[in-house]
Amino acid sequence: MTGTTAGDTYPGGSSRVPFAYRPLPSKFDKRTKAAFEREQAALRHVPSVLAIDAVETRLDGSQVLRREQCPQSLAGLVAHGGPLSAADAVVLGRTLAAALAGMHAAGVVHGGVSPHNVLFRASGEPVLVDGGLVLRHTFPRDPLHAIEFRAPEAARTEVFDEANDLYGLGAVVHFALTGSSPHPGKLGERQGERVLRVLREPVPAIHREDVPVALSTTIGRLLAADPAHRLTDAADVARRLATVGSVPPGFDDFASGPAPAAMPGAGYGMVAPVSGAPAPTADQPAGPPRVPAEYPTPPSPVVAALPPSPAASPQIPAPARVPLASFDFRGGKPAKGRSRRKILVAGGATIVVAAVVGGLIVVLGNGSVEMAQPPETQPAAPPPSSPVAAPATALELLPPRDSSDSVELTWRSSAPMDYAIVVAAEGDQARIFPAGRQLSLTVPVEPGRRYCFLVRAATARGVYESLPKAIRGATCNR
Repeated sequence: MTGTTAGDTYPGGSSRVPFAYRPLPSKFDKRTKAAFEREQAALRHVPSVLAIDAVETRLDGSQVLRREQCPQSLAGLVAHGGPLSAADAVVLGRTLAAALAGMHAAGVVHGGVSPHNVLFRASGEPVLVDGGLVLRHTFPRDPLHAIEFRAPEAARTEVFDEANDLYGLGAVVHFALTGSSPHPGKLGERQGERVLRVLREPVPAIHREDVPVALSTTIGRLLAADPAHRLTDAADVARRLATVGSVPPGFDDFASGPAPAAMPGAGYGMVAPVSGAPAPTADQPAGPPRVPAEYPTPPSPVVAALPPSPAASPQIPAPARVPLASFDFRGGKPAKGRSRRKILVAGGATIVVAAVVGGLIVVLGNGSVEMAQPPETQPAAPPPSSPVAAPATALELLPPRDSSDSVELTWRSSAPMDYAIVVAAEGDQARIFPAGRQLSLTVPVEPGRRYCFLVRAATARGVYESLPKAIRGATCNR
């Protein structure tokens, strides 16, 4: 709902089933409503696509669209934490490509793939929203809206098809890696000049050492100005991304156990459930050579096949449920470490603080907070990156500043590290707020409720944690 012409979304529903509502500029007529509902019904069972649940009519006769509420968009995520690592961008691109493949197989064109239409569930799973053309044709937007995420031919003709969706996918992955659109605005540039630049100029290549050539090539093919040179099969793109930097066989900490459950509390920005076991670490392979200064325009639409992955199959790779905590929000060259194999399919993944938690925080009804060990189903021998006791001066959480509905947390450490705040509320599951490398963070809390906090940090040498701090009389036991 973030990319349509309807009004802004607002939250609703119960605390356990939060919804987002968006008012329509005017009521659907019966024929348009029926077409819209058929279109959304076709998307309801497509993985990683979030369809509209219902068109509701209010007492005043106005209509609103209802869908599941998601706390974060890719646009907001990158604005807050910077570009994603190459490994995380590969996972995101693969998930979105599989989503588009499912949409196209169902006979639906998205029509507006952009960072604002890529949302994250509370569990961290990325989903594609606002799919379909009925709403776009019924309530058309300004033709220049998000023009940098549209294929040049679609910007000229306002005709949206599968090729335009694939261009949008390339633009979104480009945005995830760079923090800007393929054609960012220039200071003092007139609107007409920008439109001509979007329509005519090639997209500059991404200059990052951690971006594999195969990934850069795939993005370049998706962003080809000539649709004859563009990748046009979303399933093929998903397969290509599955082969980018494949992780070698080894320890798989997602081999058992359920997928992360969705968190009921809407409104928490970057939140993920506490993981039960730490992720292992391994040395990162040497980075690939730099990409050329500009994406080359291929001489023909025929390209050499990428080397098949040993585990590859002719089917569309199933999009993984990606915890938000598995993304490295710092961008740039990732730290040495090893990713979770089923989530980060690209090699040389980053150390992720928010997903590396050795114990669970259990909040007792009497206000006591206990640091519990993982269940007995975890491996008997902990992986090499298990949290270790931090030196006395290595990581210290200062007394929290309570402002009723939020708490300001500040900490200090003896060396720069990647931080995450673990927040445990009385009677609720612990949540994690990634903080990157900043030394302070304000987190939302409920007035009057007791909380415990601690800081976890990661370097290439291991994972560290501070002593917990409490507010409002909570007792934090480890």
